[in-house]
Amino acid sequence: MSVVEFDNCLTNLLWPFVTVSGAWDSAIAIANTSSDQLATNLMGSGGVYNPLLAAGSAVPQNGACTLSVYSAGSLVLEFASPTIVSGSVWGTDLLAVVPNLNGNGYIFATCFFANAKGYGYITNNIGAPNGVFGNYLAYVIPDPEFVPRWKNGWGLGEGADTPLNINSQILELLFKGIKHH
Repeated sequence: MSVVEFDNCLTNLLWPFVTVSGAWDSAIAIANTSSDQLATNLMGSGGVYNPLLAAGSAVPQNGACTLSVYSAGSLVLEFASPTIVSGSVWGTDLLAVVPNLNGNGYIFATCFFANAKGYGYITNNIGAPNGVFGNYLAYVIPDPEFVPRWKNGWGLGEGADTPLNINSQILELLFKGIKHH
């Protein structure tokens, strides 16, 4: 009988738009931010240990990410990053990794460490007078084990995350009650 079950720390990231087509190219980066100064700053005012500060600090972890590239409704490529050491960043140009993307898509990454953050950019004719550069941060997707991705957000809007303390049966009853009034 298990008394305590430990899950691996992980972070799910989503780059909702990437492209490799003609002069268009995309690149992504993943930062392992599991090292931070808060881990050493555990004292509150007056030099008294503050457990709230300790609870919010990160634990340095090293790990790789599994990246899944989707385009035209199917998985195009799945590959692993090298181990990303705590406090460092790994990045790749998609043209080098997925030259057969030939169009638009998106990328999910499961990083096997806490506190991963993602960055992406898209270019077209970079360096030319009419060049284009756009950048954005990847979404951090909550672990579906703890925050399910309910169908249509259970009335909370497409893709909405339902808080853990709201039971789906209660939501159904609420919405049925609202519709009858």
